[in-house]
Amino acid sequence: MQDQKKILKVENIHWDTMDDLVAICHPRWKILGEAEKSKYKDIAKKAKECDRENLETKFDSRGRSLAFVQNEKVSHETHLSQMVKRVKSALSEANDLGQLKTQKFFLMHINILCSVDEDPARFLPCEIALLQFNLQEGIIDTFHTFIKPPDSSIPLGYGYEMQKNADDTHGITLDDDPMWHENSTSYKEIATRIMKRINPGGVREAVWPIYTLGDDEEMVSSVMNDLLNWSDLPIEQDFRVYHVHQLLYHLSHYLPSGANFKSELLAGDQLASDIYSYTVGMACPYHDKIDKSRFCSMNCVKRWAFLILDKCCQPFGIIQEPDTHRHVERPQYLNKKPKYQEEHYVKLGPSLDDEPIKVTAEADKDLFGAPKTRAAPAGFCDVDLSKTVPNPKKMSKKEREELERTHFAKTGQSLEDWITVEKTLPPLTQSPWGNSGGSPICFAPPTVANNFAPPTVSCGNNGNNAWRPLRKPNSDEPATSPWGAPSKPSAPPGWGVSAPDPTSGPSPWGSQAVPKPKEGPGEEDFPTLGAAKPLKF
Repeated sequence: MQDQKKILKVENIHWDTMDDLVAICHPRWKILGEAEKSKYKDIAKKAKECDRENLETKFDSRGRSLAFVQNEKVSHETHLSQMVKRVKSALSEANDLGQLKTQKFFLMHINILCSVDEDPARFLPCEIALLQFNLQEGIIDTFHTFIKPPDSSIPLGYGYEMQKNADDTHGITLDDDPMWHENSTSYKEIATRIMKRINPGGVREAVWPIYTLGDDEEMVSSVMNDLLNWSDLPIEQDFRVYHVHQLLYHLSHYLPSGANFKSELLAGDQLASDIYSYTVGMACPYHDKIDKSRFCSMNCVKRWAFLILDKCCQPFGIIQEPDTHRHVERPQYLNKKPKYQEEHYVKLGPSLDDEPIKVTAEADKDLFGAPKTRAAPAGFCDVDLSKTVPNPKKMSKKEREELERTHFAKTGQSLEDWITVEKTLPPLTQSPWGNSGGSPICFAPPTVANNFAPPTVSCGNNGNNAWRPLRKPNSDEPATSPWGAPSKPSAPPGWGVSAPDPTSGPSPWGSQAVPKPKEGPGEEDFPTLGAAKPLKF
């Protein structure tokens, strides 16, 4: 096509679009020989190969050119190789000078609210922890603070990511207490306290390298640079952020044979161990309170330090002192200070809920000073176990035999007979003389005491009964017969009365006749009237 353009210009043939040019050149392409066509085909093939190798014209799913991605990968590999050389060089120099055991190292961990999708990526920090240690002295100094990013650096639309990240890890959002502390926005003071530890000599000395996880290298470097920008604190040196597993891996090379790591992955697995993840006293007080101690930044740096010391101290012949070389788990109420320096820049004072409850032997009192009743503890059942009978159906064979033996020794009755009798007895909560109508009147005989009636209903011989109560006999009344009726003179001898006079007439029972009573009723005919005289008609 390019050669034909030159020829058409000489022939003074014009075209407006590429389609017009193709329509003009197509008949000429057909009349060309195979030798001439092969020359143009080779040129087109070389052009396609050049386009295929040109990564500037190809992009990934994020819109980045493949050439940029390739260059970034190469620069990252170069950075890792340089980092390894610097770590090895620092350890080798300290070992040559005999200062490997006293060489100090700085560990840093940062928790973030979320990451902002920008180029380059930004990270919004919420917690920073820095730890200094060496093999000989163990942990020397720690620094911990909460930090709230400036409002101008927090973009809109990231609330869900912040909440999800807090729920999954450290439990800190912009609405929590650490973010509202006055020291959480003192960026200059926070940056100054960190720089005094990693760069005590200022511009006259180099900044000590900071060791963190390999995945957090970019985040730690970005947050530290942002912190210096927020604090307007100038620094002429760049931060050096290295990988903590590289430190442990190359430190192990100076240990006796057999104690060193064969691979960097093994060193990383050692640091990922959760031996100290759930121990008391490793995290800051706030994360201990909300039960998120595993994700606390202070817990992370202390865990790394103790794992490195556990690996290196014994082969070097260093005695592991409590608190500095190995963690000693103590109850929180002891409040014992560690042997090393520990600084919490953002201190959250105790709340009302944190105050311990005073336990005394006296009864609790209400607002008016009256003692309160104490309820039974949860799960307490006020049951006399000596009166309970277990269910034999839910027992094993051995337990049932033991129960039968104990029951027979106690009652002299087999368990089966006892259960049968118990089932045939009427329930103790019902009375055989009770009424179903709910009437307060009971029809039980006077001689039956109804112990099952409520206190408001008098049943049986307790008062409110259809049967009238028995009247107490009068002392002046004559003796009664065996049937409860008053004795009469006509009763046979030996039935509660004296024998009649033998001068009386004959008796139907073959004994002396009883004298004929008077015409009118007398007192003896009505013994229930007592001393009252009956009226005569």
